[in-house]
Amino acid sequence: MMLSGLANPSPGSGKKPTVCFVAPRILPALVPEDGAQDIGGAEVQQRLLGYAFAHHGWAVRFVCQGSGKREPFQLAENITIDFSFDDTSGMPGLRFLHPRLTGMWQALKRADADVYYLRGATYLTSVVAHFCKRYGRAFVFAGASDANFDPGLLAMKSVRDKFLYEYGLRRADLITVQSERQARLLSENHALPGVVVRNLWDQRARATPTGKRTLILWVAMFRKLKQAEHFVRLASFFPEEHFLLVGGPNRNEPDYYNHIVQMTSSLNNVEMTGFLAPEETDMYFERAKALVNTSTYEGFPNTFLQAWSRGVPCLSYVDPDDLISSQGLGETATSEAELVSGLKKILARQNDYSEGIVSYFNQQHFAGTVFGELEQLFLTAVETRRGNLSRVGAIPQPQKNVRLR
Repeated sequence: MMLSGLANPSPGSGKKPTVCFVAPRILPALVPEDGAQDIGGAEVQQRLLGYAFAHHGWAVRFVCQGSGKREPFQLAENITIDFSFDDTSGMPGLRFLHPRLTGMWQALKRADADVYYLRGATYLTSVVAHFCKRYGRAFVFAGASDANFDPGLLAMKSVRDKFLYEYGLRRADLITVQSERQARLLSENHALPGVVVRNLWDQRARATPTGKRTLILWVAMFRKLKQAEHFVRLASFFPEEHFLLVGGPNRNEPDYYNHIVQMTSSLNNVEMTGFLAPEETDMYFERAKALVNTSTYEGFPNTFLQAWSRGVPCLSYVDPDDLISSQGLGETATSEAELVSGLKKILARQNDYSEGIVSYFNQQHFAGTVFGELEQLFLTAVETRRGNLSRVGAIPQPQKNVRLR
């Protein structure tokens, strides 16, 4: 079966376009039983976005890492999962070309989508960008962290990967950023425009009654840049409060997790849960008096949204666009001493934050409120790409049945 270059009708035809999320590590966020010990914030946001688009009538496809021999399957109504490549397969030195690039290209072809969405800095931006140019599809790149647009913080070590990332970034039809700060970094370091799209959440905010709040909470993967030791030392100033660290070790920094375990062993008011899937952390946010963030830098943490969706204030070193301080969403700090004073303030004013937090969240982050603007950005990207084309490439491929999971 030969699929036409524009297999999906235009937005004006009454049928919504299709969107493909190119997300190699998203499978554990979509199918928890596949197992993982590190589900990232970018994957959580893409899962939320995928379900939001599907709910509004878009056909959604997730392309994730895994052997291309695995058959695509339908996860839910309007949502299909497909596989690109197994990261460990292939011969060293050659696996970058095959099966990684060839596997991803074939998966993109099978998706046959109108919009391809990639979140976070990776060499795959060049693959998706080139594919979209070849076949006349819209490419949306989304920033996942301040580091994506700051060369000094970019985690890529390979010159090749940095070049390919930059190549693809410059060829995106739309670049979305999480904050005005990221927009400035994108402009200053890459001379490219970005559109601020706040992270969304699928639940309307409601405040947890103050009487049910019993925890001071910290939630993140254990990486040195998260500075969990600051949270542990904070706990020593509040022996009457219960402090909880939620998260598992980073596979590249296992010793750091063990270091924090040792630090907490002598404190009776500090516990660690180990890795939990995002939905498993909800019960702790329900009981939180405050969420503490001690990271060196962030994008826009999903943990903020989990806290604010329950009216819980944040105490944080990072404050995207000064939202915490300007909107009354908690307290900010620049040192460990300010963490102590900030937590004292939150504990003394438990009833003063929730109403404002809930109001802000429902206006700025609840998917039911903000999705329409995001959808329009995608539709505009589709129409712009189509309007600029002199020829639309066809994507030849055999017809395959998609099994139901």
